[in-house]
Amino acid sequence: MDLIKKTKCIFGHCEHGEEFHDEGVCWKITQPDLENLPTTAKYCPCKQQPELIRRYERLGYMEREEHDQMITRACKGCCRDFLFTIHDKYCTACKIKHQIR
Repeated sequence: MDLIKKTKCIFGHCEHGEEFHDEGVCWKITQPDLENLPTTAKYCPCKQQPELIRRYERLGYMEREEHDQMITRACKGCCRDFLFTIHDKYCTACKIKHQIR
């Protein structure tokens, strides 16, 4: 019986291989049922350092955490990326242009 030797990634937390690792995290989708949803829970949790995050620029979305007061997201009016309070959906320019409060 041949044993297949699995090589752990350079971070030592998973066996997906270095081709899935970039920016200190693993980009292998391990939860296929979440693949089309804007959530980081679909990816392998392997991280080089525990505090590393998956950046908005790469994901295209930012999940709201329990204590967040501001998150990065696209404006509903102009679709450009801004740092918003968790309740705002429109940038200042779009609020003025469309007289949104």
